[in-house]
Amino acid sequence: MTANRHYALRFVSILSTIIMLALPLVAQVDQVAISGTVTDSSGAAVQGAKIELLSTATGLHRETTTNTTGIYHLPALQIGKYKITVSKEGFKSVEFPNVELSVGQPRTIDVRLEVGTISTMVQVTATVEPLNRSSAEVGGLIETEQIKQIPISGRNWASLMLLTPGAINYGDGAQRAIRFSGYSLDDSNFTFDGVDTSGVQEQTQKADTRLNIALDAISEFRVSTGVYTAESGAAGGAQINVVSKTGSNQYHGSTFYAVRNDALDARSPFDDPTTGLPPFTLHQFGGSFGGAIKKDKAFFFANYEGLRQNLGRTFINFAPNAAFRAQALAKSPTLKPILDAYPAGGTPVDDVTNQFTKVASDTIREDAGMFRFDYLFSDRTSMYAQHSFSPSTINEWKFGFNRANFHNFSIGTAPLDVSIEGFDDVSGTSLYLVIHSARRTFQRCLIRSWRSWIRRTSSSARKRLTAIVRISLTKIGIS
Repeated sequence: MTANRHYALRFVSILSTIIMLALPLVAQVDQVAISGTVTDSSGAAVQGAKIELLSTATGLHRETTTNTTGIYHLPALQIGKYKITVSKEGFKSVEFPNVELSVGQPRTIDVRLEVGTISTMVQVTATVEPLNRSSAEVGGLIETEQIKQIPISGRNWASLMLLTPGAINYGDGAQRAIRFSGYSLDDSNFTFDGVDTSGVQEQTQKADTRLNIALDAISEFRVSTGVYTAESGAAGGAQINVVSKTGSNQYHGSTFYAVRNDALDARSPFDDPTTGLPPFTLHQFGGSFGGAIKKDKAFFFANYEGLRQNLGRTFINFAPNAAFRAQALAKSPTLKPILDAYPAGGTPVDDVTNQFTKVASDTIREDAGMFRFDYLFSDRTSMYAQHSFSPSTINEWKFGFNRANFHNFSIGTAPLDVSIEGFDDVSGTSLYLVIHSARRTFQRCLIRSWRSWIRRTSSSARKRLTAIVRISLTKIGIS
């Protein structure tokens, strides 16, 4: 019994050591940090200066003190606007009332304290440094205002990636047509609020007219194209880190509706001039709403976006004429279902072939939804989620659920796919289910990521719990 207990304690000790050693390696791709140096008017380091940070939107409060060299560090911060106060007995307090933090963009804010009473407050405007002193990374940040104000065809947020350094568009400007710095498409890595949302079959997500993530659900995103640190993730190409919107103490929401049709479209060279334009309608709609369930405690944000498209497409094909059909049926009557799959009539091309023009309907239905819940616990312990080991430990437990289904189906005219030399092929009804994270073909796509980790730092924080659920469904049909 004593030996078993000895081995059990030894196993727990080894496991704990491994976990603690791995802590500094945890990525913070959806968060940001503030650091800097506090000095006096002579340039000497100020030890023990108190650094307080307060979120003006959610009431999140963090604080730390400077070390012997006057350096402070506040990690694992969510994006947003904060008020920073620096104070030390015998010096005037300094306040930065409006410091904005962006994803993947650490801020360095140095402070110089003047001799005076601590009750005297000096307000300072924190400007963004043109040079990132924390990293040599090459990349670009797409901010909230850019997402709001730049018009995007189809509301595909991924098109904004073209504004970042190293982006190369070799197609329609959507996610599946953008590469970075000479890397292939499959070298890119995508995360949504720090949860991996890349596919296994292909890194990018499949959608016909836009990406599965709704535009109004995104607060901002960062594209790192080169010289990024190891925390950025699991691929050798660009790292795309998307951060969702979150609720705050103020209720906020939006809604939209967009429509396109064929009223102002021109006829293509292949359309039949006698029948007019093929029909086309596109409806895109959605809304979002977020706010506080309990002020400074519990917050929510919900978003939905839908798309309905019906696009007529003109096809020019070749089919067997009546003489060829009669000759084939005389030899084998069992070929009748296949021959009936070809339309009758048309314009004669040769002694066995007719040409015909037909308008087919391409229908698309897309639905994307996201729900985010944040909860802040008390200030008495140092924690970012559900548990704290000590007053100098930040714990973060994150749960993300991503589900993205892509159904591509065709309503055929034949009982099976047939290819006949000299004529266009005919096909049967088919359904193609795209795989992102599943390992076998022909099944529904399911992306699930669960990550939890513990971060050590010398700062105090509120406990914070974040849960994010994102579901999207894409259906494409051609008949």
